[in-house]
Amino acid sequence: MVRTIKTVGSQFYAGTALGLDAPIDFSVSEKITIKTYSPKANIPVRLKLENANGSQFVELDVNTTVENEWEELTWDLTGQTAGIDFTKVVVFFEFIVDLAGDGSTYYFDDIAVFTPPADNDTCGTAITVACGDTVVSDTLTNTDTGGN
Repeated sequence: MVRTIKTVGSQFYAGTALGLDAPIDFSVSEKITIKTYSPKANIPVRLKLENANGSQFVELDVNTTVENEWEELTWDLTGQTAGIDFTKVVVFFEFIVDLAGDGSTYYFDDIAVFTPPADNDTCGTAITVACGDTVVSDTLTNTDTGGN
């Protein structure tokens, strides 16, 4: 789980970047799901995927629907991922042009490529963010007390 704070006065494009050990595999699906927790409903959460040097990327916004609750958001990137090795995931909460940060705290977890369910299975394929992966954020706190 990642906790990120949109620091008071921060730019609207302040976000949290996660470097991945291997490119995202979109061979089964081009949808990404992320569990998010926001103190505000109906705010845009921008997902940006980048290649290693940032020269190729896709961005898409999905709005939260609840406040102070976990929810799973889905970004449909169909037709936008072919031939690109995405090795960085960036998440921006309340991505509203010229709206400065207000100190709100957001959480996200379980980033996954959505895998269409087989029979009664409803799980996706997770992108593992391990201790050795690069995490860049304005503010980041590891809330995992289990030593991971």
